[in-house]
Amino acid sequence: MRKAIGGALALVLAACASPTDLAEGATDVAAVRCEPSGARVQPEAVSVRSDGVHLSIDNRTDRKQSVYMRIAGAIGPLTEVDVGVTETVSTSGPGSWELLCVAGNAYPTEQSPWVGLEVVDPEGLWVSDVLECDEIAASHPDYREDFDGGTPAGQTGDPVELSRASITAAGFPVLEGDVIERAGYPEAESVHTRVVRDGRVVAIGRWQAADDGRWIDRGAEYCDDL
Repeated sequence: MRKAIGGALALVLAACASPTDLAEGATDVAAVRCEPSGARVQPEAVSVRSDGVHLSIDNRTDRKQSVYMRIAGAIGPLTEVDVGVTETVSTSGPGSWELLCVAGNAYPTEQSPWVGLEVVDPEGLWVSDVLECDEIAASHPDYREDFDGGTPAGQTGDPVELSRASITAAGFPVLEGDVIERAGYPEAESVHTRVVRDGRVVAIGRWQAADDGRWIDRGAEYCDDL
């Protein structure tokens, strides 16, 4: 219970601080500790880098931990860590995050002892890859190579240009007036593209760089209520 109160207090303090104050006090790596009693996060704020949000996770328990994140009420996995220190990079966007360490197959709930982390983007590096709709559909290429332990053949070209055909093939027709552009962080290891229609983000394409310089289509997510 004490951890839950501490996490809530951290979020309140972060909300009261101005963006300028948070940016000035932020480091470029968030230090997260997974302890038997729960998670701890230092400092109060972390600044994004050009490839995403960097975290150093120190697992001080005696078993593997799953680290979850909650952003705007949505819960999702961040990473799994063995005992010791693990460095990881998240491509989730800036804002008020909450983190949680859990062992085994436990799954977080609203009542879990979440701790707060404010992620700031003073240089405006991140371009939103969050769909602006209520109903979302997704499509993922069924590559036999993946199941056989191999890597699918990629495509030559610019992921932004390739996305018009790939997102349409995934089930979301891209219209002539739609804007297709790079999304997420400019130097992220994986590339996200987005389709903007009438000022709304309505589709996202995901691309993985192949060793030969080509791009592997890793699927798309799109609004299913247009």
